[in-house]
Amino acid sequence: MNLNTTQHRILNFLWKKGRTVRKEISQGLGVNPSTVTRNLKDLIEEGIVEVFGILEKSDTVGRKSEIIGISDSWRKIVGVAVERGEVTVVSMTITGKTLGEERRFVEIGRENIIDVVEEAISEFLDDSRTVALAVPGVVSDGVIEYSVALNLRDFDIKSELERRIGRSVYVVNDANAAASNFINESSDIVCFLLSIPYNLKEEVGIGAGILISGMLHKGIHNAAGESGRGIPIGADGTIKDLKSGKVNEESLMNFAEEIGKKMAVLSQFIDPEKVVISGDVSILPMKVKEKIKEVMDKEFISEIEISIDENGNFSVARGAGMALINEAMNDLEVMKEYIL
Repeated sequence: MNLNTTQHRILNFLWKKGRTVRKEISQGLGVNPSTVTRNLKDLIEEGIVEVFGILEKSDTVGRKSEIIGISDSWRKIVGVAVERGEVTVVSMTITGKTLGEERRFVEIGRENIIDVVEEAISEFLDDSRTVALAVPGVVSDGVIEYSVALNLRDFDIKSELERRIGRSVYVVNDANAAASNFINESSDIVCFLLSIPYNLKEEVGIGAGILISGMLHKGIHNAAGESGRGIPIGADGTIKDLKSGKVNEESLMNFAEEIGKKMAVLSQFIDPEKVVISGDVSILPMKVKEKIKEVMDKEFISEIEISIDENGNFSVARGAGMALINEAMNDLEVMKEYIL
């Protein structure tokens, strides 16, 4: 379908609002009701928008309004999160509903990243037009310019994967994807994505995804949210020991103190409505998570909501899809390239 500007605005309104009636669309967009009806006609015929029921008007006898919204069956997207030791996949609708999930633990680098991603998403590709891929590092136009975690530099993952799977591939930084997963909760968010290394003596990576007025802030060089050096847990052992509860508690609490202070300082620069801590924070003991929140609360000058995301990289994979949908709903050219 050759989507016009008005139809694109209607889709954006419906995506943000959810199911509604024509009158609300007309008022929300400031356009004539007949214009809304005319443009909705094509969207409904194409299966992009669906009539979900009838709203009976209690104040006007005999008048009824159709409840309309974006159809869940219109487009499906495969969201993928790639980290050092795992790949996580979420199949989702254009409205953000999760249809299926999968996680695989495997060491990933330049030599095998395309093979690993292709294999992981293979069962979800049949009815999906687009793959939204989240990766650590600085990303620009589908190219991983630099990723310490994956040991990649100037790697055109978009083109390589598109050639392999025959689908459009949208690429986003993993912290930006994590932030996008919470776009319906607040329009001003800082989402910290923690990446705990296998060896606990090494630094825990800290990336930040930033949403300002509902849009990702990527920076002039696509490096916004890169926080510099991370903080090591500093204990003997590996991530397996952490998961099994065998890591020294004092080391963990010292880590919570240091990383809480760092994230608080970084948050204050943005002064968001909400801070979300995601990624490998989910595998930390509850006592450590509570300590991180306590430290941040003490450091904040203003009142900022702090949330711990327990879904790990499933949030990042879903967020990759949400980042694409959000950009497509706000940019007609992106909509044409990746969704239509």
